[in-house]
Amino acid sequence: IPLEVVSVRLSKMFFGFGMMASPLEMLLLTASLLFPIGVVSGLVFATGCSFVRERKLLTPARIYFLESAGAIASGLFYTFLFAGRFSNFTLSVFLSTVIIIANFLSFGMFTGKKFRVIFVILALGMAALCLWPLDTETRRLEWRGYEFLESHDSRYANLAIARTQSLINFFQDGMIVSSFPDPAGHEEIAHWPLLASENPADILLIGSWATGELGEVLKHPVACVDYVEIDEAVLPLLVRYLRTQDIQALRDKRVKIHHLDGRVFLKRTEKFYDVIILNLPEPSNAQVNRFYTEEFFHEVRERLKPGGILSFALPTSENYLPSQVLFLNQSVYRTLRLVFNNVGVVPGSPLILLAGKDPFFLDPAIFASRYGQRHLKNIQVVPSYFPVKLERGRTAFIEDELGKRSRVALNRDFAPISYFHAFQVWLLKFQDPMHFLWLFVFIGFAAWGLHRLWKKREEFFGERFEWIVMFLSGFAAMLYEILLLFAFQGAAGYVYWQIGLLFAAFMAGMAIGSGIALGQKSPPQKSFYLFFLCLQAFYGIFLGIFLLSFEKWRLGISPVLLFILLMVPVGLLPGYLFARAVRVKDAAAFYAADLWGSALGAFLTGLLLVPVFGLVKLFWIIPGVLIIFTLVLARSKKAAF
Repeated sequence: IPLEVVSVRLSKMFFGFGMMASPLEMLLLTASLLFPIGVVSGLVFATGCSFVRERKLLTPARIYFLESAGAIASGLFYTFLFAGRFSNFTLSVFLSTVIIIANFLSFGMFTGKKFRVIFVILALGMAALCLWPLDTETRRLEWRGYEFLESHDSRYANLAIARTQSLINFFQDGMIVSSFPDPAGHEEIAHWPLLASENPADILLIGSWATGELGEVLKHPVACVDYVEIDEAVLPLLVRYLRTQDIQALRDKRVKIHHLDGRVFLKRTEKFYDVIILNLPEPSNAQVNRFYTEEFFHEVRERLKPGGILSFALPTSENYLPSQVLFLNQSVYRTLRLVFNNVGVVPGSPLILLAGKDPFFLDPAIFASRYGQRHLKNIQVVPSYFPVKLERGRTAFIEDELGKRSRVALNRDFAPISYFHAFQVWLLKFQDPMHFLWLFVFIGFAAWGLHRLWKKREEFFGERFEWIVMFLSGFAAMLYEILLLFAFQGAAGYVYWQIGLLFAAFMAGMAIGSGIALGQKSPPQKSFYLFFLCLQAFYGIFLGIFLLSFEKWRLGISPVLLFILLMVPVGLLPGYLFARAVRVKDAAAFYAADLWGSALGAFLTGLLLVPVFGLVKLFWIIPGVLIIFTLVLARSKKAAF
């Protein structure tokens, strides 16, 4: 496991400094890095089942139950003991040491001297890894090309600080959040919405503000600034690299720092604001996308004073807008216009969007007057700059481009189309003919595989009937699990360390299901498998209905507890099915079918299905697929039972 962590870090060395991996490179790299540990895990279960079955020690169903119980423990331990307290490398060394000790206690004392020596060597190797600064050294290699300064694994993300020439770069999970000092960039984010506000007294800031933007906000006559940063580890890490004026801004009496998720803060606060500014990356994943949805904009609208303004930035180019970038910006712009009657733009790169319940004016003369009244002294956002940025032809062109395609879908919590468009923007950066060649090769292999499966359809729908059922069950279970994680994120406002609890709930369901099956001796019949596919389909329909009327069904229950209860049946059904099926069939084959289905479900869900179809529709589509296969399998007359 420590070698896997090191390999992931060193994988950046395959790409040039500052380069982003292409989709094909990302796929191949991920597969090659995870392949060894996946193969070992699969072999351990399969050989373990054969080992205990031959010696009549345990049944495969009981092993499956114990594996699920171990997964529950890991989810709980990570959530309550490990998350944010130790680095990923330290945790990997600790886990490897526990595995070595457990193997020694289980087998080492009963085997020959040679095996006991191997166990001792492995244990000493783990101790050496703890003493040798491998963690720090591999981090330096990971950030090759930068001057690596510091890294920390917090409860929410991996935080890293690196230098390039005169700039300090702050990264979260490998994504650059800010580069500082950059006075001109800080001014662009902060001053436009504050100059658009007649009286910016109460300000809410969400995102990265400590690296210079906060000081720009405090140049205005603000009374109170609520700065929301969920991760308590961010500011102590950054403060060692900030300029003196930025540290003073954080200590200003007008600034109140809240360590909460931005959406959770908006739901809990009773305060109203003159200006709310987001300083966040583009909606390139589900976690960030939730700050660009219709539901979030409604939450912001509820917290704005009369005349209040919301502001955020999107990546763009004034002179040429590729269709992928245009679709991304249009989906956010249309969603914003749905909630706010008044929306304005400040052209440039990035594009600044301003929105309010009441009319506001992006007038260079008004901005220049307020600039003088507030005694501002800026580098870039100065009165001579206002007529250039706010020239009517420029703003009209951008507004026309953003508003002309009415067919672009709205961005919602349960239908996050914007991050699908962001994915397309990412693909746009890799339009190399070689990538299309590899795509055709992949399609060719997929077509060949489907052809082989079709030729053996009688075997799979006959003698291998149960494998198809297990594959579909694993596919549906993984889809439901991921969809519920997305739904929890929309309901609770975020999903970070809680993922350990939700994972534990899923595995608890599998343990309960396999535990129930342990007490049932009769071999399953064909009707049993078909019934379970129908049961999984109906549970998916129930989840879809639940999400449609979520607010009515909450009944005052916290989102964490509610989704834990919803997650348990998702694991219970395939857990019970597997434990019953392996009584009469090969456990390894069933396990492989289950994992192949889960792998396909995980690959398709986050990459394609969720952003394209949305959560609620998928809770109709997947049950429909299960019911269709149930009807097809019901007509199969060659199934061997």
